[in-house]
Amino acid sequence: MKVTKLSAPQLVQWECVDGDDEWIGTELSFELEQKDNTTFLKFLHMNWADETEFFGFCNHQWGRFLDSLKSLCETGKGTPVIALS
Repeated sequence: MKVTKLSAPQLVQWECVDGDDEWIGTELSFELEQKDNTTFLKFLHMNWADETEFFGFCNHQWGRFLDSLKSLCETGKGTPVIALS
């Protein structure tokens, strides 16, 4: 990953420059916004070439990771990732 934009602590953007062929050239953005006593995370994984089966898998996995992050922040316990064999 290559950091393409950083505005700490609110925003970080990456470009995938190596790894799975379908990820190369995609961009990821994590943006935090605080309103009242709540922090919101806006996550984007952009610039996919096609909506393939792998795209769907990654979309689902990002949802799982973000749910785990939310749980970790709110309760101190996330959901560990089980390695695929």
